[in-house]
Amino acid sequence: MSLVVAIRTNKWTVNEQRVFDQLSSVLGADFKVVFHNRPDDLTVPLDCVDINNTVIQSMGLRPVSDWGWRCGDYAYYALRNAYPEYDHYMLVEPDVYFSGQPKLFFDQIAAIDDDVVGLKIGDFDRNHIFARRLGEVAPKRAIFAMTRFSGAALDYAYKQRQAYSKENIPERAYANDELFMFSYLLAAGMFRVADLMTVAQDWFVDVQFDTAPDLLVEHVEIDFISKNKILHPVVDREFFKKPWPNAWWVARAWRNRAENLIP
Repeated sequence: MSLVVAIRTNKWTVNEQRVFDQLSSVLGADFKVVFHNRPDDLTVPLDCVDINNTVIQSMGLRPVSDWGWRCGDYAYYALRNAYPEYDHYMLVEPDVYFSGQPKLFFDQIAAIDDDVVGLKIGDFDRNHIFARRLGEVAPKRAIFAMTRFSGAALDYAYKQRQAYSKENIPERAYANDELFMFSYLLAAGMFRVADLMTVAQDWFVDVQFDTAPDLLVEHVEIDFISKNKILHPVVDREFFKKPWPNAWWVARAWRNRAENLIP
């Protein structure tokens, strides 16, 4: 089973560099980045798949104003298009933190061949703004900061998203990545599904892997040194002090309020 892993980002900071440092020796040439609106003068230390409004429109996808944050599945489709030879694809957000020996984690999940892999896969509120226009499928979700999909699952989701992009849906109700992918793929009934809490439980027990609150990397490094754990969201001190430096973070604040994760 072949796997390509990519950092999904719209910037290159100490957080992206930390994920690169933690995983580059483990993944080698199978480690990429999918970069939203990369500046012309910015180089990154791994192969880059560039995405922007022009690219997304050429892929038959709707460029809602915050798609770079809301539609992480677009990054998956671009990664699949760029590297169609892989069996499985994984996106990792730059505030995911791997402690201990991450090679053991990737060795562990290499033993499962499921098409849809995520953490805390489950039902979601039909009345949430992003779930109201999903159509006939039951709303499902998982934490999108780290997920894995087979090439077949991505090909199916891509066709569904292209069709969805053509529907007359108000922008504010346009389904986000986790709801769209997990709702449509689970509803299809033809893909094998695995929850990381089951297949790699030790990596997530007794740690935070959720949408909020932010964890300070200095504390995580002290508390989890040499422990095989994966946490989220973990950021450096500057991002911890300035939690809303760009549109992605602002959008995340509104999402968290909508989900009653913060006051």
